[in-house]
Amino acid sequence: MGEGAKQYLFQDMKIKQDSIFDFGELYQRLFSWFEVMGYEFYEKSYEKFDLGGATNLKIFWEATKKVDGYTKFVIEPSFFIIGLTKVEIEKDGLKIKTNKCTMEMRISAYLIKDVDNKMQKSMGNFGRHIYEKYVAKDRLDDHELRLYEEAHLFMDEIKSFVSMHKF
Repeated sequence: MGEGAKQYLFQDMKIKQDSIFDFGELYQRLFSWFEVMGYEFYEKSYEKFDLGGATNLKIFWEATKKVDGYTKFVIEPSFFIIGLTKVEIEKDGLKIKTNKCTMEMRISAYLIKDVDNKMQKSMGNFGRHIYEKYVAKDRLDDHELRLYEEAHLFMDEIKSFVSMHKF
């Protein structure tokens, strides 16, 4: 079974932050975000490197959502966490255990069109091109806009979480 044609809206959009926040809480919040938005989610890779008192992480996710029989959304976040350490801070007289690190995230978003290659198999590249350019153009344009909006909502979730936890 084939994968169809990928149409990237953007690749490796970067969010970088030196900050103090609970990384475990961020991880869970983003996992939940995908669930609420109807995405199937899985972790492609998780690499942990212990460096004495700090940890570096590389985490690669993939989230997919089948929109219709022809189209699927894909959002791929990658985390690069450098110098993750446990810290204790005081806020409003309370001691809070949290993390400090440099976090860089790279996010890609793309559509997969002709998900099962049915159009490709029955009509070839030319037929698929005609279908996408004329028959399904408005619907595919709407899907592209919706994925763009959802991917930016995901990035806004990350940014608001990290800025919300500034101390």
